[in-house]
Amino acid sequence: MRRANAFLSILLVPAMVFAVGCNSS
Repeated sequence: MRRANAFLSILLVPAMVFAVGCNSS
């Protein structure tokens, strides 16, 4: 469960950064 949570976090962080970057542009 913790490993899956960490994996989701690893995928979620870049996704959020990408979304913020696209929204900012």
